[in-house]
Amino acid sequence: EEQVTRMAEQQRSEMRAQITTLDERVIEEITRLDARVKAEVQDMSKRTHERMETQMGTVMETLEAKITDTYDQLKEEQTSQLNTLHAAIARIPPPKTVEVPAERGPRFTWSDHLGAPGSEA
Repeated sequence: EEQVTRMAEQQRSEMRAQITTLDERVIEEITRLDARVKAEVQDMSKRTHERMETQMGTVMETLEAKITDTYDQLKEEQTSQLNTLHAAIARIPPPKTVEVPAERGPRFTWSDHLGAPGSEA
């Protein structure tokens, strides 16, 4: 009976050692997998960030090109309109000058309007 008890204790001790060893292996594996997952997540995050930067660069280049094209088109249209306006102004005949004979003199004087001294204006 004593021998059976010692064998049972020895088996329990060996089983505890095996369980402890398995626990340590499981913890090591979990730690290794955790580090690997974290590294992969960081790598994915970095690649995503780089892709987004590249896409934003492309979007900005496209926007700049569209803005430049629109600006150039508006500038051309305004230049064309300005040239048309200048041509229309150039076609307007100069004003005619009317000469008033000096002997006639002006038809209107301020004194007529305000009333001459002694008048009833």
